[in-house]
Amino acid sequence: MRARIVDYRPPFVKLVIEDANPSYANAFRRALLSEVPVMAVDEVIFYANTTAFLDEEIAHRLAMVPIRTDLKTYSIGDGSVVTLKLDRTAEEEMEVVYAGDLEPSDPVIVPVRPKIPIVKMAKGDRLRFDALVRMGKGKWHAKWQAVCGLGYSYYPIYRLAPEAVNECSEHLKSCPKEAIEEEEGGFVLVRDYLSCPGLEECIERLKRERPEFVKVVEWDDSRFIIKFETTGALTIPEILEAAVDELLQKFQRFEDELKAALESSGSGQR
Repeated sequence: MRARIVDYRPPFVKLVIEDANPSYANAFRRALLSEVPVMAVDEVIFYANTTAFLDEEIAHRLAMVPIRTDLKTYSIGDGSVVTLKLDRTAEEEMEVVYAGDLEPSDPVIVPVRPKIPIVKMAKGDRLRFDALVRMGKGKWHAKWQAVCGLGYSYYPIYRLAPEAVNECSEHLKSCPKEAIEEEEGGFVLVRDYLSCPGLEECIERLKRERPEFVKVVEWDDSRFIIKFETTGALTIPEILEAAVDELLQKFQRFEDELKAALESSGSGQR
């Protein structure tokens, strides 16, 4: 199984998994969504809250704020807790508490976007709490997901009509030889459109404006397109590496348990 990045515009990335099968590709997709560890607000201790918002509402909003994560310092199950503190009494008619107003016990573990609004306070309102940040995984709760907008599909193989070939001629010229195949009647079979700069945009435009010129003739089930955006808790390379590490650990555990089961079964027969 091989992977190549075809579009890298942080926080967005699109990659192609090749020489794979649906099981492996889906396992990688699930690891990206559910197994990559990140930090999030897990518990909030309120000492004072005279705002119009319930404690539960504020706690939910805090949990959904992406938190920058340091995988070198923190790990699942290490018991580490980072505290984000707030102690505010509103002096103006209306004040907004932003994520950046929270004071962290570790200056590295902070909200990704400081301008995320948490709560509005009227003059005289008091709000004081400790938000406890812990490491977790997306399979436990959505607040621990490292990615969003995760998409997954088989790789399409297109046949372009002569009119489409005309429209996209400049982009087709930049295709590697193995990516396209000329057919009778002026048609062109595109086997790897993502390796041709600008061809994806041309095909997408034609699919909207003149769909009769573009046809998917096959979905390649040995190649898969995966795309996602990071929440900002981790960088794209960190997410990809963590997902691969989690999969390798799962495979190793499975192998070890299978060997132990076989050895146990063999001992029982003797």
